[in-house]
Amino acid sequence: MKKTVLFLFILLLTNTSIFAQASGNANYSQQEYNSNFRYFNKQTTEVPYLTTYENQIKLRVNALANVKAESYLAVFNITQVSKTAKEADETFNSRIRKVVENLKNANIDESDIFVDMISLVPKYEWESDKKLFSSNMIEVPAGFELQKNLNIYYKNSKELDKIVTICAEQEIYDLVKVDYFVSDVNQVYTNLRELALAEMGKRIKSFEKIGFKLDTLFKIVNEEKSYAYPPDRYKSYAAYRSNAIDYKKSTDKVYRAEKQTSLYYDPVSFKDFDIVVNPVMKEPMVQFSYSLQINFTKEKPKEKLENYFIVTPNGDVKNLNFNK
Repeated sequence: MKKTVLFLFILLLTNTSIFAQASGNANYSQQEYNSNFRYFNKQTTEVPYLTTYENQIKLRVNALANVKAESYLAVFNITQVSKTAKEADETFNSRIRKVVENLKNANIDESDIFVDMISLVPKYEWESDKKLFSSNMIEVPAGFELQKNLNIYYKNSKELDKIVTICAEQEIYDLVKVDYFVSDVNQVYTNLRELALAEMGKRIKSFEKIGFKLDTLFKIVNEEKSYAYPPDRYKSYAAYRSNAIDYKKSTDKVYRAEKQTSLYYDPVSFKDFDIVVNPVMKEPMVQFSYSLQINFTKEKPKEKLENYFIVTPNGDVKNLNFNK
């Protein structure tokens, strides 16, 4: 099938914005995104937004909304090792009580703090069983390891700094993750759909000026939705430059220094979207996308039937062509 792409340079038909970003250390080395389901792993944007086939015209509008989370949940992992299970539990509870008290002084309600029990397991270590003519290593009990998660719910993103400080005072450093919550996701998609429909209506009207009577054609409508949460949009890099060494000629052993790995937030690019709601992002936000596509054809496509053949009494084979 011959495919013809119609390039339209009618810039007034779209709301186009240009975004620039300064280059940083990430250019030294970049790695792939974390392969999480919520990441925008399916981009179906087509450029230009109008594509024509033999008897078909396809229009597509892509909309993106950057939404600030209304609340958050910070999850800290805590591990306590002691000689006995009772001692591990008592020491752990003492640390948690101090954290809760300090969080209450920082205006975080106790009802927004939850301790999630993970595990309580015995720990073992190796001892040498030395004999006169032999020596064996024996695994013996050495104590207990208690592990719990501390979940802290908060509504202001700036509160995370003081939460981390309070936890660090009790030697709680392992911030496992931060969850972002948007209460009315359906309303976000409803707004995006209305904006996409309005933009689609403008395009259909404007194409009539150049001879495309799209309202008279048969239509097939498709829509797609996706979203990306900030934890899924962080990339890592290591910024360094090393001198070249000729390993074949050198007889010395080469020891490489450990390089620091940095993380940074890299939101979904706006370049594939016709509509961007709240484009200025001063902090990581939840990103929702909505795509509306309409395929216009001259007439309703006919259902193609299978070919059948019959053999006449004379032995002739005839094709029963139902597709005429």
